[in-house]
Amino acid sequence: MQNRRFLLVLFVSALATLVLIVLLPLAPGMKTDPSAPWIDGLYKQKIAALRAVKGERIYVVSGSSSLFSLDTKLLASAAGKPVINLATHAGLELPYILDRAEREMQPGDTIIFTPEYPLMVLPVQPNQLIIDYVTFFDRAYIPTRPLGEQAHFYLGYGFVDSIVETLKTIRTGKQVGRDDLTIDALGNARGNTVALSVKDKSEFGPHGSPSPISPDEVAVLRKFAGLARARHVTILAFPPALIRLRGYETQGQRALRQHIRATFRDLGMTVRGGDEDGWVEPDGIYDSGAHANDVGRAAYTARIAVLLCREIRCAGR
Repeated sequence: MQNRRFLLVLFVSALATLVLIVLLPLAPGMKTDPSAPWIDGLYKQKIAALRAVKGERIYVVSGSSSLFSLDTKLLASAAGKPVINLATHAGLELPYILDRAEREMQPGDTIIFTPEYPLMVLPVQPNQLIIDYVTFFDRAYIPTRPLGEQAHFYLGYGFVDSIVETLKTIRTGKQVGRDDLTIDALGNARGNTVALSVKDKSEFGPHGSPSPISPDEVAVLRKFAGLARARHVTILAFPPALIRLRGYETQGQRALRQHIRATFRDLGMTVRGGDEDGWVEPDGIYDSGAHANDVGRAAYTARIAVLLCREIRCAGR
């Protein structure tokens, strides 16, 4: 009897999940992670900007580190041509971030690749944010994944949490997200001012010992680099923004970053710059170790502009 009851509950749960997926287009407000619709808006605006570029295309691929810390308006001014910021949210994880970039690759493109270091050491396994985002906004991604991973998307959606969040949205009439930000025409976030920055930056140091780069991530990177090579796309790997704290200057942390750069190089990417190019002083940090405020962003972007103009023909050169 207990086994039959268990099977019945399992069947009903699976059926409810399938029904929910079918009804998703009719309920865009339902979600478990409130960041999902905000991220979807980012992608729509950024990809539209990229596709509107005529001629040579240069764009940034990364998580929120470069969304907040890299100003492609300044890069575009240095280069004399548009530079689009496609960076969104590291919580989408490396496989998805690279997949979205792969869909946009065209012969002759130049990609500025600045992924956060933690993306390189995490196992490839869908978290709740990517499950929610893909379930509602990009279900075509699911069949491209291995069968075991697809199960996470089909069975990992939180039905009860979705109802709770939907009721919140109905009650407030507001989608939760960074409504204090604006996104400019090149895809850059505006709003991380010095005045609003977190005062105590000491908590943004590393937690625990550095982990080696994940074999799963190397496999994902190899596919990305191989597709770029096949499509005659140049990948320029530059150091991502990172707060300059003593904890990140240990021998172990430095060795990890060197190993990541060496891995990129082995995969055929053009690797330029070192730790000094990625450091952001604490006064230039907004709300995490990889999110710069206006001052930190300007300083970091200026160094990346120098690296970029050594690789492409920039204005006045």
